[in-house]
Amino acid sequence: MSTYVGIDLGTTATKAALIDSDGTVLARSRVAHSDARKVGVGRADPVAWIASVTGACRALGPAARSAVALGLAVHCPTALLFDADGVPLAAGLTWDHPDNVMHADTVRDQMTDDERRRTGYHLSPATFIIGAHAFFAEHEPDALGEAHRLG
Repeated sequence: MSTYVGIDLGTTATKAALIDSDGTVLARSRVAHSDARKVGVGRADPVAWIASVTGACRALGPAARSAVALGLAVHCPTALLFDADGVPLAAGLTWDHPDNVMHADTVRDQMTDDERRRTGYHLSPATFIIGAHAFFAEHEPDALGEAHRLG
């Protein structure tokens, strides 16, 4: 019997489920990451997320180790800086950070009606996480300089 793990990394907790090929839920878990947003407004601690995802998966029990696939769902975008080994270099910048909202508003105001119509892109802070690069350049330049990737 094949099993699958589903993970939902939400705003306040990670939820996980172990499901068989018939869709039967064999195990489920929930691990809060209430400390994730304590690093500041519009910031998130990726280490808290790693701990909650790890805890939620472990709580599914040993059967989860033989799962043949993994599905992952996450909340609205958060920009993270990683080193070459995938280690986070700074707190993440979430879609609702005031600076990201400001950058999104600036770009949205510069878009013409024709650009909006042609692209179908209705810019909002939740879809404009690229503004994080400007934020990190201004507020976390050392971390940005060390970053192997912005994800």
